[in-house]
Order: sequence, then structure tokens, then C-alpha cells
Amino acid sequence: VAAGDASHAYAPGVVDQGGNSVGVIMVTSNGGVLWTPAMPDTRMIAMYFSAWAPAPQTCYVGGMAKLFKTVDSGSSWTESQHPDMIPAKPVMGVGGHGEELVVATTSEEIFVSHDGGASWTPVPSPLPEASLSHVAFISGTTGWIAAGSGDYNEENVLIGYSGGALLGTTDGGATWETLKPVEA
Repeated sequence: VAAGDASHAYAPGVVDQGGNSVGVIMVTSNGGVLWTPAMPDTRMIAMYFSAWAPAPQTCYVGGMAKLFKTVDSGSSWTESQHPDMIPAKPVMGVGGHGEELVVATTSEEIFVSHDGGASWTPVPSPLPEASLSHVAFISGTTGWIAAGSGDYNEENVLIGYSGGALLGTTDGGATWETLKPVEA
């Protein structure tokens, strides 16, 4: 769940529609009293995994090789992504500070935007074999990404992580280093 303030929050997830799992983003603008569904991508394979709300009416949501953005509390959504994100695995982490935005995928890819998602730059990961997930920033320059080895079931669906590390940046995501490897 990502909250833009005490009233506005966004919860990505999955709902059952007639026996099919469909991605949905639940949106509230009244502090959680009422939640309404938003489905920016109506394809049957749509799934949403991560969210970051830098402002009450603005939220970025990561899904299956896509990143969506709303600036009107979920009433409308636009895709915001680098062309190299399209073949990537799920966008598992999205975060930033102000106009600085970082996206992490399960296919070891990091993408950085300095203009709120209007343009993107791919950035190398210091752990090329690790799946990337959660993104958190405390300023426009300092942030972290959780990393680990993705565990997949026989249908190639991500079911968890093993091992892991913490990646860090102090330059807004231009470069990343391994801060804390986790011993198995």
C-alpha cells in the first residue's frame, strides 16, 4: 500500500473475476472509508506488484513489464516506461523522491527517471544475477533496493526470494553498490 497523505492511498493486488485472477489497484481518497477499483490495464494477464505515491493524487504502480502513473487519484492512468522495460519481468519496486523515480524489476534491471517518468535511463545493477524488488528513498539522492534470487514454480511464476542483499545509491540512482549481502 502506498499513501500520498492521510486520505489518499493505493493498494495494488489481484481480484477474482469469474474464476480468473485479474490485477486491480484499490484506491481511497477518504482515509480508507471507501475503496474503489482501478484497472489501468484490462488485459487478463495484468498484475500489479508495487506502488509509490509521492503526492496525494499522484501514484506510480508497477506491474507485468509496465509502469502506470495517475495524477488524478486513480481516475485515469498512463503508461510511463523505458522501451527496454517491455520485455522485462515484473516491475516489483518503484520509489523515489520528488521528480526522481527508480524502478526495479525481477530481471535484474534498474531504470531511473529524473522528470517524473517522462524519460528513463537504464542503470546497471551491481548484482546481475539477483531479482530486484522494493525501492525506498529518503531524499533525491539516497535510496535502497532489496535484492535476492527469485524462486519460480513450474509455471515460471515468482513465488518468493532466497538469499539477498541491499543495494544503495547516494547519487539519485545513477550508480548502485551492494551494501549488505545476506548469508544463507
